[in-house]
Amino acid sequence: MKKAILSLLVLAVMVLGTVPVSAQIENSYKKGLRSYYTGDYKEAVRILKEYVRHRPDPRAYYLIGYALYELGRYDEAARYFKEAYLIDPEISIEKLK
Repeated sequence: MKKAILSLLVLAVMVLGTVPVSAQIENSYKKGLRSYYTGDYKEAVRILKEYVRHRPDPRAYYLIGYALYELGRYDEAARYFKEAYLIDPEISIEKLK
């Protein structure tokens, strides 16, 4: 009986522990978006590059491209724009929010 309760508790912790991670990942996109719109392009790139490691989101690739462009890193920006278009050929600035 004790083993069954312990197993259920471990399973519950594992299942419940995954929800906040997903929320943290989505919050990192929002943080990156906020950094971009406040003009902190370097921070936006840092946050969003970490975000796309976990979730290949065309919005984030597109935004990284814009931030890199603002930083004068044009070749790198082009690579991120290309990645965004490969995932979503209809990506646009309106889809970023």
